[in-house]
Amino acid sequence: MANPKIKVKRSSVEGKVPAVTQLERGELAVNSYDGKVYILRDQFSVGIATTTHTINPWNEPNGVGAGVSYGGDIKVLGISTFSGITNITGEVNIGDSVTGSSNNRLRIGDDADIQIYRDSSTTNNHFIVQNGLFYVQSNNLRITAANSAKPFVQGNVDAEVKLFYAANQKLATTSSGVDVTGTLVSDGLTVGNYNMPTTVGAQDTVLKSDGTNVVFGSAASATFTEEGFTATQGQTVFTASSTLPTYIQVFVNGIKLRPTSDFTKSGTQLTLVSAATAGDEIDIVRFD
Repeated sequence: MANPKIKVKRSSVEGKVPAVTQLERGELAVNSYDGKVYILRDQFSVGIATTTHTINPWNEPNGVGAGVSYGGDIKVLGISTFSGITNITGEVNIGDSVTGSSNNRLRIGDDADIQIYRDSSTTNNHFIVQNGLFYVQSNNLRITAANSAKPFVQGNVDAEVKLFYAANQKLATTSSGVDVTGTLVSDGLTVGNYNMPTTVGAQDTVLKSDGTNVVFGSAASATFTEEGFTATQGQTVFTASSTLPTYIQVFVNGIKLRPTSDFTKSGTQLTLVSAATAGDEIDIVRFD
């Protein structure tokens, strides 16, 4: 091919295609608006090439600036910034991360306040890391096992929250409190003014008073014992064999006296408000 001639014609009009008569053999026409280059097709006939080549590989089917599409793979190095809504059809794959590393994580917030990643240094450990309060908002919440969908936690708005063991419900909130299915075990539980026993299966457990609350204790520690006295004329003070416990009952000739208004106690001494007469039987029932 001697003395080749390459000429470039230009157009910035959208959709403008050169006519056959406007191009010579080897001459180029460029539509800078559409991003297309045209040549005269030479197949022993006259016509404009029906297959054109765009300068950049992006396809803008709806016109320049109206959205681009690309059918190949894209590799971006560095930071990519997107403005507006990003729609994705398919999957987003993020590689494994390692605890202490900031690579391969989904980072949300100006300061990466929320991070979601899988730790490849361990087996099947996945993390959601955040600073501050973390809210999960849903009218109906389900937390289940990954493979079998066995429930761990279920919650419904304005209704119950349930906890499960091996897919069996064990605890559920109600409008009036909590329902427990099975045995409730505690190493220290107070219900109202009742302190529950801390030993499972303790025998001979009884209720007794500690002066303020009604508590559980062993029968041995709550033995009811009685000390009797015969009063002398005008006697008011009676001395017990040992320090009187918190709770006692006092009887004069079988009639029960009221604490404070009828008697007081301090250490080993019982003091009657009204003096006894000679021969009165004073009984002290102890709850040690």
